[in-house]
Amino acid sequence: MTELITGITSQSNFPREDLTDANADVLELLMANEQILDTSHEAVEQMSWIFRVGHPTILHSAKKIHDDSSRLSALDHGVKSFEAITAMVCGEIAVADILSTNREASRLLHLEPNLTGNYLDEAMEDFQQETPYTAEVVWF
Repeated sequence: MTELITGITSQSNFPREDLTDANADVLELLMANEQILDTSHEAVEQMSWIFRVGHPTILHSAKKIHDDSSRLSALDHGVKSFEAITAMVCGEIAVADILSTNREASRLLHLEPNLTGNYLDEAMEDFQQETPYTAEVVWF
């Protein structure tokens, strides 16, 4: 395998497959650096329509059920970290059809608050169960 940055190995099946233990260790350190996080996040949002639309959609939807700015900030950090990690491991950047991406974003934006809460809770639970190393990096 080719190392992208010293210590990071390409994982083209990410996020369908969790981070390796070694990648998780390095990425945990990198995600703690705001400049690296911001640069990687901005780059991947330029390449991926689903990230460019999904990130603000998730944050806007979360505001329907959370009014605590620290909780919303933590959610924003988690989404930014996930997107940056995807870029750093050369993961599968979802190249979804623009119409289906927009349709799903609209569906999420129009959910009732209790359904939005259920959706976000289930998504976070699935994320922790299916990708525990990644979840540990995102929520360090």
